[in-house]
Amino acid sequence: MKVEESIKNELVKNLEEWFEDYVDAIEDIIKRQISQANTVEELMEYKRSLLLSCLRLPLSWRHCYFCIRNYRTKRTCDSCEYAKYHGKCIVDEELVNTIEFKVLEYIIRLCNEHNISDFEAIVALKDALEDLIWDRYYKYGEKYD
Repeated sequence: MKVEESIKNELVKNLEEWFEDYVDAIEDIIKRQISQANTVEELMEYKRSLLLSCLRLPLSWRHCYFCIRNYRTKRTCDSCEYAKYHGKCIVDEELVNTIEFKVLEYIIRLCNEHNISDFEAIVALKDALEDLIWDRYYKYGEKYD
């Protein structure tokens, strides 16, 4: 499928805005919090804020070519080309919360059973998220109409 330039341009603009906000948030934490910490406890609290800020991924409708296109043409998710391969991206908050709870419950149980440190668990989840994005976000061979 050939990209529609106006949609691509809107997506790029939205991603650039997201990136600017992302960098500003991280810079703010480093310059105004971490560099000003007076105790190790403050430093660790601010580092946690930094890690959480790094997880702010561009996953809203404003960062999706298909969502922008469907919004402009008044299409629904039922006709979304991306959804044909990956399912609708309408977020069911209850389901997301259930999945999140189950994953965390499983990770905590695994950590306790195998004496896995909190740090190791966080790194493993980061790696798992990277694998999930690599394997599931786009698969080679997908063709969009």
